[in-house]
Amino acid sequence: MAKNKLSIYLIKQDFPVGEIVPPASDNGNPIIELQIKGHESCKLFVRATKPHEPEWANAFFNSAVESESLKVANIGAALVIPVLIENNSFDAKADEIFSSVGEENRRYFVLTFGYGRTLINRSAIEERFGLKCVLNSVKNDTLRAIHFADVSGSAKRSSEQLSRIGDIDDFAIDTERNLLSQVTAKCGEDELLCGTVTGGDSLAVTKEIDIDNVQEFLKSLYELFCQETYKQDFDWVDNIAPVKDPALEQKLWDESIQQIANYSYNDDSQHDLWMAVPDIIDWDRIEGFQIGSQTDENDEPILQDDVLLADVLRSFKKPLTSIDQLKHKRVTAISKENGLPYQGWQAHKCLVGDLAYGGESYCVLDGAWYEIRSDYLNRINEDFMDTDESDIDFIPYPQNDEEQFVDDFDGKKIKLEKEGLYNYKLEKALAQKFPNHFLLMDKRLISYGGGRSRIEFCDVLADDGKRIHIKRYSGSATMSHLFNQGLVSASMERDAADYAEKVNEKIKQVGKQEGLSSVENFLLNQNQIHDVVFAIVPKQDSHSHDLPFFSKVALCSVKKQLKRMGIETKLNWINRINKSEGQTPNEH
Repeated sequence: MAKNKLSIYLIKQDFPVGEIVPPASDNGNPIIELQIKGHESCKLFVRATKPHEPEWANAFFNSAVESESLKVANIGAALVIPVLIENNSFDAKADEIFSSVGEENRRYFVLTFGYGRTLINRSAIEERFGLKCVLNSVKNDTLRAIHFADVSGSAKRSSEQLSRIGDIDDFAIDTERNLLSQVTAKCGEDELLCGTVTGGDSLAVTKEIDIDNVQEFLKSLYELFCQETYKQDFDWVDNIAPVKDPALEQKLWDESIQQIANYSYNDDSQHDLWMAVPDIIDWDRIEGFQIGSQTDENDEPILQDDVLLADVLRSFKKPLTSIDQLKHKRVTAISKENGLPYQGWQAHKCLVGDLAYGGESYCVLDGAWYEIRSDYLNRINEDFMDTDESDIDFIPYPQNDEEQFVDDFDGKKIKLEKEGLYNYKLEKALAQKFPNHFLLMDKRLISYGGGRSRIEFCDVLADDGKRIHIKRYSGSATMSHLFNQGLVSASMERDAADYAEKVNEKIKQVGKQEGLSSVENFLLNQNQIHDVVFAIVPKQDSHSHDLPFFSKVALCSVKKQLKRMGIETKLNWINRINKSEGQTPNEH
């Protein structure tokens, strides 16, 4: 028997069979159902396009080449297969067995061919099915490639592969803050899964399987999926696990809709849910993103540089009250080459962030909800609470939107507001108490790394080894950026001598502008780093000094990495001035 390359999906328990492959058609190409002789319990859905010339044929050759050989057609097929999950054998009377068995004793699989994955209702797919199957089959040191996403605020997506098989420690994945979404590994030849296999939401495997023995194979595959062998080497993948309860999932969607429906366009610090592109995409081919069907006066798509929650919310004519509205709102990446749709997603799949509900913590990514395991949650919270404060006396943060013009290096005036103005006033206040011990480095960027790469060393530099980084809270993404900024700067200060030299040059330049007689006490060779201080301005009207869970994950990860370098992490909260009474919140 010849080997076949299979792409296999498991359908969620109790998902309506008739909705696994929606009957709708795209671009005038209908989905048709074909019968399979001798396998009437299976359903084969097919969609094909008519032969057409690829876009480059006309765009580049200007119709100078005409040939039927240039015309291509695409086809996709999805085979829906029911599988008994009890000890029933598959024989010639299989269809009689299926007709008499209740839905609770069967699971549905889908095998896709060509572009068949585009036929499946993405809401029907069991998350991590292929991932668990692979991890249950392999040893820790047989990995070849992984895909993962950072869920601690940035939603950054990464894909890595090794030049030879290795273990998880050979990759740049942080098991504290990264969600493993796909793995490629080498399985033993005598195993159910053999050779090189890839598992994510789907499973990709090459094996001697065809229509006559596929149901028996899928039954064994389901049994593999239900095992927990992976916990021996990959227990950490369950720190963040998919929510399985449909009722809870709906409650989480309802709560998230309630939160983002009250979005404040004037103060994004109130929100821990935001939006991002849900795939690794080819940015060279993308002109921008169209929200819904928005067009300008020339009927051209209105394009945004990024997928932002505020832009999606503005696109609704009626108030947002249901997740169905987000599911029916399309976000489309527009091709740079021809202005046509290149890739698209339902808007709810772009939603990212974390949510506290019912005393538990959850996060949403790619249209799926994940629950935080309690022992992992407790460990992160304890680490967060154990973070010490620095002894720096931070002045209160003003509530009003004042601004001030100050002299820049070239003698020109620059406008400072919000964080920039606060950092300026903080350094002045500290310098008044402790002359020549603090230096403002905010906006004094260091050119390093070639090209236009510029790095902010810190916001305020102390001469006793402290590097101070300050940020107003505006969601997990901002906090992740703050913590990573402190880590990157500290790492480069320790490891890159040429970077330290450039920082010293900038310190001398700043000192000269500030009129200091000497800056020797600030230079890095005498002022070696030992504390990275993160100072956070909390949400408006907030009396709680707390962070969303994944902001804590980002902080704890950075703390651990700084600790390895012998550097301590400090966390301070900056009080806001009460707008009505001219007091800080804790002065009532």
